[in-house]
Amino acid sequence: MKSMKLPLVTVLVISLALSACSKGDKGDPGPQGPPGNANVLSINYSIDPNDWIPSLAAPSGPGDEGYFLYDVRSIPDITQEIIDYGLVMAYFHDNGFYLPLPYTKYHKEAAPSTYLWEETLDMVVSAGNCQINFTSSDFFTPEGSLQTIDIRLVLVDGLARKQNPDLDWSNYNLVKERLKLSE
Repeated sequence: MKSMKLPLVTVLVISLALSACSKGDKGDPGPQGPPGNANVLSINYSIDPNDWIPSLAAPSGPGDEGYFLYDVRSIPDITQEIIDYGLVMAYFHDNGFYLPLPYTKYHKEAAPSTYLWEETLDMVVSAGNCQINFTSSDFFTPEGSLQTIDIRLVLVDGLARKQNPDLDWSNYNLVKERLKLSE
């Protein structure tokens, strides 16, 4: 008798459990979420003139140590997976446009003699960090000549990069439109 009670109790418990699971009424759909792309992240920040760090490798003397400056930010969203399989793009805001890094600006002064030099902004990333570099080819950055620059990073995972093989990543407006980035 005891041996018969156990299978009977087991069948009864399973029957109750199965009959208790019924689908309820379907609720109303939730509100529309914000437009965007789960595989892409846009991050904005500014580098103020006082944020720049002079490179220790810069010479002392007439060239000053201001020819190579850098700014490092902790960006935890830059993962090793994004570095290995995705993409990190940096753009800086200049006269209403977002221009991709690296970017070189050429200068010319005519008086008293022709003087040519260039300034370059570029980027180095590692997991969790983004470093923006400023280099002046004449090895001199006069005190007070740097202005605040606005940086926009776009972090793209490997899937989003593969899904957009024809996208010109250097054109921020195309990237913004295709990936539905918000300001």
